[in-house]
Amino acid sequence: MIAIGAFTRSSSFRVGALFTALSSAGILFIFYFWSLADDDKLLAEAHSAIAAEKFLFSELYRSGDIEQTISSVNRRVSLPSNDTLVALYDSNQKILAGNLQRLPDHDATNVPVILSLPITEYLSKAVANDSYLATSDYFLIDDIPLGEYRIMVARSVEALYSTQKIGRALGWLFIVMLVMIAALSFGVAIYVVNRINRMSRTASDIMDTGNLAARMEIDSNWDDLSRLAIVFNKTLDKIENSVKNIKQVSDNIAHDLRTPLTRLRGKLERMPDSELRDDAMAEADNLLGIFNSLLRIADVESERQRAGFERVALHTVVNDVIDLYEPLLEDQQVRLTTNIDAVEIEGDPHLLFQALSNLVDNSLKHAKSSGRIEVLLKQYGNRNIIAIFDSGRGLPTAEFENLDRRFYRAEQSRTTPGNGLGLSMVSAVTSLHYGTLWFVDNPLCETSGFGVVMSLPVRSSKSLSH
Repeated sequence: MIAIGAFTRSSSFRVGALFTALSSAGILFIFYFWSLADDDKLLAEAHSAIAAEKFLFSELYRSGDIEQTISSVNRRVSLPSNDTLVALYDSNQKILAGNLQRLPDHDATNVPVILSLPITEYLSKAVANDSYLATSDYFLIDDIPLGEYRIMVARSVEALYSTQKIGRALGWLFIVMLVMIAALSFGVAIYVVNRINRMSRTASDIMDTGNLAARMEIDSNWDDLSRLAIVFNKTLDKIENSVKNIKQVSDNIAHDLRTPLTRLRGKLERMPDSELRDDAMAEADNLLGIFNSLLRIADVESERQRAGFERVALHTVVNDVIDLYEPLLEDQQVRLTTNIDAVEIEGDPHLLFQALSNLVDNSLKHAKSSGRIEVLLKQYGNRNIIAIFDSGRGLPTAEFENLDRRFYRAEQSRTTPGNGLGLSMVSAVTSLHYGTLWFVDNPLCETSGFGVVMSLPVRSSKSLSH
């Protein structure tokens, strides 16, 4: 699962949040102005209709008598598709004309008000079956005087409240839509971020471990990230094949040249003793050592030794290396300090011994007289840490990335014995044990120095391989 902080900083999250915000703003904007415009329009129409009715009946009353007004009111309410309630009544609240059988409770303020009426109780029987009025519950009511009489006019505003009901329903629908849009946006964002994180972890693991056999997961063949993973995997295939070919060439050269060199050395041994013969034999031994180292590294990198891994007391291997080099350390007056915990791993004890011997030998070569070497073996969490530090001349940090390359020798090391394969062997053994290797500048905090750290997993190699 991805961390919340890392997710919120991702571009996918920001795009999803922006899309959700814009969608929300757009929907709310449309809904607000639609409902506002529609409500105002319906209410304005109702006010205009009532004003027209009031004006009509006022003019009729002024131009005629009450009988003529009663006749006009009855004709008005008998029109088809009538959506208006009219009641002409006297001072005793007696209805003289109209389509109401009784008056609703309201204050005659000459100001239109909206009332909720159980309309079937107020309609006269003659119009009770009118399909529109019978289904209306809300009316805009106005009441005006006509001499000693009053006339009440009510216009149905059911459409206004129906619109509001629809608006409320649409509001909930929009809320559901926004939740779905947000969930979909963030779901897609989380999916994309998880995919990218997996791809990033795979790429980082390849860079950290040098395991070119690792490949990115491909979830499908239709999306862009899967196509990117396919291209990346094809690139890794080509790189892996190129590296294998290069290693194969060097391994073949080492294998093919070792036999003639062995014959050459045998012929040199049969020659009469002389200084020239001894020098030639020393050079032949050096060349044979180089080729043997190359073949040994190739054998380690083939990972065949993992089949023979066993439980190894790593602290015992470290102590054996220290015992081997302790006399040489005393001869060069190099002070050795150790901090070793009891640690066990699954691995090859002989290869681990050789790798640690190479590291101690390198430190001994470069440590100054009366210098210091420190050997650490600690377990931190799920990692076993082996560190070998010295107070030697040190190396520029810019050269660290090349130190485990075959035959690479830093400028400071060209005056000391060696062939540039020691750290290559250490790197190969570390990778064989599913570990990582890195270098440290001046770890003892003296005038100069160099350190190598091996990090090996606590878990067994079998569990890691699965």
